[in-house]
Amino acid sequence: MSVRAALLLVVGLAALPAAGQDRPRPSEEEMFGAPATAPAAPAAHAPGAYPQPASRAPAPPADAALETASPSPPGFTAPPAPPDPLKIGGMLYLRLDSQWQLGLPVSAWPVTSPNLIDLYADVRPNDRVRGFILGRAQVNPLVPDTVQQSVYGQVLSTQVVLDQAWIRFDIERAVFVTVGKQQVSWGVARFWNPTDFLHFRKRSPLSVFDERQGEWMLKLHVPWEKAGWNFYGILLFSGNQVVDQVGKIGGALRAEVVVGSLEVAGEVVARSGTLPRLGVEATWGIWEIDLYGNASLGKGTPNGLPQWNMLAPPDWQASPPDVGIYDPYEPGFAPQVSVGASWSWKYDDIHNLTVGAEYFYNSLGYSDPAIYPWLIFNQQYDPSYVGRNQVGLYVLVPKPWNWNDTTFIFSTLANLTDRTFISRVDYSVLLLTYLRLEAYAAVHYGLAGGAYRFTLDIPASPPYLSQAVNIPPPVADFGVALRISL
Repeated sequence: MSVRAALLLVVGLAALPAAGQDRPRPSEEEMFGAPATAPAAPAAHAPGAYPQPASRAPAPPADAALETASPSPPGFTAPPAPPDPLKIGGMLYLRLDSQWQLGLPVSAWPVTSPNLIDLYADVRPNDRVRGFILGRAQVNPLVPDTVQQSVYGQVLSTQVVLDQAWIRFDIERAVFVTVGKQQVSWGVARFWNPTDFLHFRKRSPLSVFDERQGEWMLKLHVPWEKAGWNFYGILLFSGNQVVDQVGKIGGALRAEVVVGSLEVAGEVVARSGTLPRLGVEATWGIWEIDLYGNASLGKGTPNGLPQWNMLAPPDWQASPPDVGIYDPYEPGFAPQVSVGASWSWKYDDIHNLTVGAEYFYNSLGYSDPAIYPWLIFNQQYDPSYVGRNQVGLYVLVPKPWNWNDTTFIFSTLANLTDRTFISRVDYSVLLLTYLRLEAYAAVHYGLAGGAYRFTLDIPASPPYLSQAVNIPPPVADFGVALRISL
């Protein structure tokens, strides 16, 4: 081929139509052939649209029925979820407690480690729906498996419980519904809250952490935002009796009203096995003093358990030991009232401390501490609620001076009925952003045998009592804890 012919060939190839350059490179199937394939499925329809019949659609194979089925109609498909609808967290609370008991050497002081492990899942698919689950495990490695609880009824053994499990949603953004096992605490006092009706076990006045479990209920909340008022209606599915019948379902109503500086709440609670009980709470301020009060009013006892008349006191030195004579009864009108006041002092530009005092009158308390062993035997003993007249004092010192992550609490409880006392100091400091170190020390004093210095000495008396029972009076309590929450 001459040079001229070669140039003409190059020019001719360059002049071919541009469309030829857009053709895709032939596949290997096109060049070498491919086996026959099944007809293609019809094009997918837009979500929520029904398919339109085709005039000459080929019959699909039998195994393609799911691919050609109609999609779910509108309203039956899963709604879109927010970017991060699920939060998972928990708490690890490691504790070590000991008690100095009179007459015992240091080596014989009891030691316990009631550690808590919490895990929760918090689901919020949108701003109107929320679900929450909290599981809790109590692990006490220092207690033998044969010991299930203390003489006061406190559970010591390892246990796993469901603390909370509830779903919350609203109706037209006006009524807020929460159903399931949930924590609802009432009362405005620091130490004694007799209006905390929805819990069967009272919170320990000196405890810095509330270990009580939630209760199964259906709660309706209707807020009046303009006035700052709130109204609640509650169905109770747990109680002192097993709620296995419609007639055993309890109920509660509560209203919270704000008028100027006065905040008032009133509630009424009725459960199967108990008489209805009325509660009133109020907080208000005079000058720099904050005042508060709680009153539980009604007949009978809040938990439906009987009261006891001690007809003859026990004689533990007799042979056999004489436990005494007791007569159960249902009390008439039995008020429980707590009132208190607090004052905050700003000792520099950014720091303050709070001083408070509280008085508790409990008509369901007892005047003679000799009945305490009988109450323990019947699992009705609570050292903070067995006295008729009690007083509490406290000083709260958060972030003193330049210790911005530290808190001190100084507290004293006095049972004026049996003349026993307990004074306690709590210390807390936040370390490494998430780790909290806690420590406390408490001193017991007053008459031996009272609520805060309980003691019991029963000599062995075979064959009635093979071993002696000796509970020395406490002198002091000590504890340290580490808590991390995420």
